[in-house]
Amino acid sequence: MYRFIVLLFLFTILGCNDWTEDASPPVEIIDPNSQMPFDSIHSTVKKICTFSDSTKELRCSCFSPDSSKLLLGSHEGVAIIFDIKSGKKLHELNGHTNPIIFVRFSPDGKFALTIGHDNVACVWNVDNGSLLYSLNVDNFLDDSAVIFSPDSKFLLNTIDNNKAGIVTICDIKNGKTIRELKGHKQPLTSVCLSSDGKKIMTGSFDKTVRIWDVATGRELYQFVVDEYQSILASFSPNDKLSLVQGGLHSKNINIWDLNSEKHLYKLAGHWFNDFDYGMERAYFSHDSKKVLTIIRPIMSARIWDMENGKTKQILDDTTISLTHCSFSPDDKYVLLVGRYEIMLWEVETGKITTILNDVKYKRLMRSGAYFSNDGNLIASSNEDNVVRIWDTVSGKKLFTARTQDTLVKVYFSPDNNFLLARCINSAVIWDISQVRKEITKKE
Repeated sequence: MYRFIVLLFLFTILGCNDWTEDASPPVEIIDPNSQMPFDSIHSTVKKICTFSDSTKELRCSCFSPDSSKLLLGSHEGVAIIFDIKSGKKLHELNGHTNPIIFVRFSPDGKFALTIGHDNVACVWNVDNGSLLYSLNVDNFLDDSAVIFSPDSKFLLNTIDNNKAGIVTICDIKNGKTIRELKGHKQPLTSVCLSSDGKKIMTGSFDKTVRIWDVATGRELYQFVVDEYQSILASFSPNDKLSLVQGGLHSKNINIWDLNSEKHLYKLAGHWFNDFDYGMERAYFSHDSKKVLTIIRPIMSARIWDMENGKTKQILDDTTISLTHCSFSPDDKYVLLVGRYEIMLWEVETGKITTILNDVKYKRLMRSGAYFSNDGNLIASSNEDNVVRIWDTVSGKKLFTARTQDTLVKVYFSPDNNFLLARCINSAVIWDISQVRKEITKKE
């Protein structure tokens, strides 16, 4: 029953012979005289390689930390590692009997993680593609079921043991348990690791959030959530604050000071007129000084000041159906993604400064727009199967391309030099390094 309830609250964000060099191009550059006009197509954008196989449905993907490799997971339980520049398949990873729902590289790029619907997590050697070991996991937690440490020396594994959630700290090389974190009386709802890798935070249906010491496995302290089952708990980027979000239809976010172990603020009263919507999600800014909260499906967003716990900006609009929000890397803007529009909301003034979209009545994909890691570019994906790159400052469209396969999501590489378009049965990578350099020069 617990899991049925929380699944209503947590939304899980959602091929192949080999990479080929344009034997049958899956990407069509849009003709400027077509029915879908554009401002410009940047001539320096180059397609590196494509991947297509109608027998495999791609479910997830990620770049390696150094942006040299791509890891793809499929519905058929097969994962593939590719070299981006050469376009060659390095390894095919067969270890799951059910669809793969999540993939990730370790921070040092030496290990690959795949998690499947078979409740199994596999850890692979990236160099030779060998399976190092597999772990039974509580994949109800999806991407936080297994977490690599920042130094790539250990990983966290979650286990649902007779309805009492347990986290194990395992040696990343062999998967052997170093220590276990026991204490919760009911299943876990969230697990996260501090950015320095020294503390673990767990949330549970037992209405507690617990902080653990990685070095000893000792529970340091716990917070009690007084009105709803604890659903989401996270560290601020500077590891000084904890954000604890309540359960289904909760309109409250609690902020705790991790140094003093004291409750600081309750970010309460976030609703729009008579709409009885609960909080969809809350996010820290990169500098840990602000928190963004949103309510969907209407667009109701708040920015909260962490110096006093008060509302800094409010944006309510029942005419816009909001799907996704995120702070820009410099925390100056919030990217608001609706069904049909992309907007930049200026944090200091509370004004909508830019609206991006050139295709009326063509819906953006859910979570259909992202900042590059340097914040200079925005990539968007529409249901018309078109990928677009925008200049964040000017709002000018720099690049437009259509995929022949159904488009699902777009990603920037960690170094901002590549753009990936993941489709249902294919993937395309473009080299956008020259665009990024030219935008940077203008600044």
